[in-house]
Amino acid sequence: LVAIAIRQENHYYGVLWVSYDSSRAFSDAELRFLATLAGEAALAATSARLYASAEAGRQRLEAILASTPEPVMVFDEKGCLLLLNPAALQVPGLIVSGAEGQPVGEVTKVSELAELLTQPLEQRGSTREITLGNNRVYYTNVAQVHVEGRSIGRVCLMRDITHFKELDALKSDFVSTV
Repeated sequence: LVAIAIRQENHYYGVLWVSYDSSRAFSDAELRFLATLAGEAALAATSARLYASAEAGRQRLEAILASTPEPVMVFDEKGCLLLLNPAALQVPGLIVSGAEGQPVGEVTKVSELAELLTQPLEQRGSTREITLGNNRVYYTNVAQVHVEGRSIGRVCLMRDITHFKELDALKSDFVSTV
């Protein structure tokens, strides 16, 4: 009988038990093989744990983006669409093609937005008010996404400010009337 711990660094996953029906001594080659087998099992268990953790994080991010009422679009460093949320698809005239991997010019035909997404960005990002074809005004913010100090893409957040613009116009009209 031989028992070998299945562990990776300081995390124990279990024990590999190997036995024979009759009394027998394990050779050094068999012990090395079993130790290698236990190491591979530990590596597989660690990978499965890391994958489960990454998948949980991905699902959490997906749920957050799906529940956000404002349009959100993410592009890679080459300007190709990585993801967008359902709110972006619901804005009339904003998205032409929501297929992943499409360049900015094929994702949206709103020229102001395409220009904002492709221009060089300042350190803090760029903002602009964009009026869409349905006379809705969106405060649009484009910022770089950084990982370990290098830019890996851009995120675009849009907030509908039409109501605030209408209130501002009403206030101006009221003041001018007075």
